[in-house]
Amino acid sequence: MSSTRVLFLTRSHALRGNAAFDAPASRMVVTSDGSVLERPEDATRSVEDGIPTQSVGTRGCFARSVERSQIVHGLLAIVVLLSANLPLFAQPAGDVAIKARAVLKKHCAECHDGQVASRSSLVVLDHAQLVSKDRKLPPFVKPKVPNASQIVEFIEDGSMPPGNRPKLKPDEVSAVRAWIEEGASAYPHRFDDAFAHAMILADIETANMADRKSYRYFSLHHLAEESPPADLPKAREAFRLAVNGIARKEGEALKQPVDPTGTIFRVDLREVGWDAKPFRVLDRDQKNLPSPLTIFDLLLLEYPHAEMPPDTDATTKLAKLWLRPIEQIRPVIFVQADWFATAVTGTPLKNDINQLRAFGAKARGAVPTKLGSELRPEDLPNIPIRHLTKSIPINPLDAFYANDVDAKDGPKISIKITDANGKAAAKLSKDEPMQMEILSDQTVWIELIQIRPNGYILNYGDFRVDKDVEKKVVFVGMKGGLKLGDHLGKHRFIVFAAADKFAAGEILECEMGDDPDIDRYVHRFYELPRKLGDPPPQFNPSKMVRKTAFVEVLK
Repeated sequence: MSSTRVLFLTRSHALRGNAAFDAPASRMVVTSDGSVLERPEDATRSVEDGIPTQSVGTRGCFARSVERSQIVHGLLAIVVLLSANLPLFAQPAGDVAIKARAVLKKHCAECHDGQVASRSSLVVLDHAQLVSKDRKLPPFVKPKVPNASQIVEFIEDGSMPPGNRPKLKPDEVSAVRAWIEEGASAYPHRFDDAFAHAMILADIETANMADRKSYRYFSLHHLAEESPPADLPKAREAFRLAVNGIARKEGEALKQPVDPTGTIFRVDLREVGWDAKPFRVLDRDQKNLPSPLTIFDLLLLEYPHAEMPPDTDATTKLAKLWLRPIEQIRPVIFVQADWFATAVTGTPLKNDINQLRAFGAKARGAVPTKLGSELRPEDLPNIPIRHLTKSIPINPLDAFYANDVDAKDGPKISIKITDANGKAAAKLSKDEPMQMEILSDQTVWIELIQIRPNGYILNYGDFRVDKDVEKKVVFVGMKGGLKLGDHLGKHRFIVFAAADKFAAGEILECEMGDDPDIDRYVHRFYELPRKLGDPPPQFNPSKMVRKTAFVEVLK
């Protein structure tokens, strides 16, 4: 195997910097494509009045490069009611609807799903059809009157599900009865992203321009689609605690959910203090400039479940009204709230956000047991990437608290840190030479950065690695030792690799005084294309990989 060597000579700073509802109650109808009908009477179907529903109603920062009303719900329509007067995180009537929907989906949807081969014209997940008063026969569902609802009759007399199919368990029958007794509140046909987009669009369209810029959204809708649905009250509480743990004030930071089922939440960055822009970036002309990166953007860099917005009517409207103007570091419409609750408790990210928000103030509440500089390789999870067929994933290439990122059809990269004799080494003394071996199964462009134990980031530039040709990067210090600045502790090396040449990232920094620096290395790959659904305009990072290696410097 042939070999290429790249030599980096040390100087102390060589190669550094290369490159909540307060409005009066109102109502509207939102269709699945994001269209908004200002008056419920404009909808094609309506149900009897009186159905109860839930409301929707641094110190020295510098850097380098509900009201109750009528629900209208056609096959894909849902009512959004806005109000500010319910108690915080009241148990949504939607939870009862979600449980009943899950039962109907499990036992009835196979035959009553509206597909061509369906055995009946009844679609059990079409809420409007179930509660319609237009039916000449007894209603399938009569809100608040289970004994007058044909669906209960069929279930309890054993005729449905038919034949030898498993019958409903007593608790499942109780769930359906409880939902009807409560008023048969609405649920969507599917708890999919299209539902979330429609609900968020409805909320955005009721907000003024100034407020829109500060609105961000978190969602639990994916948990409602699970079978059986997850424990949503528990998930909501975990989310509430997580937000309050890094909010500006000790008091409640969240308002009511923006959808009737209580799965989508809006957070105002101004209220929680995540609108701060504590970073600065050094441009190519060595001018120290403020970075537009907000504290919320820090979360988006870590988020592993994002994708580029698909091309739909709702997302196109969202992009125009909200997503393009706010210029997030990643064009993410919502963040999964259960991921967020884990992310700000399972990593030092909570500490980072609290320190950035308070410009060096100590994080209140429990402090993570490991600071960023003390992380071990096993503390950093490998990120499962969803290989999507219709949309483009936003891979967390610049996540600080994560390990490797692989990509479908991306290059296979291996990196190894060795001593001067080529022997693999996880620990080296500060006077001991070190080298890195990089091997790829295809010719790639490489970008190499180092994160010191104090969080300080170094960029070693970019270079090419030819297919099956081992590249050796030799680090030679001032005294013939490590090119690590002789900092004791664990150093992290990150390699970004792609078949196409790509623009270098930016090093963003905020010095935290006596605390470790809070730096980030950020690529601006994920710009919104002119037409949603297309790849990012400059470079498609979905085939880029990231590999991480550690070495600990000892005395």
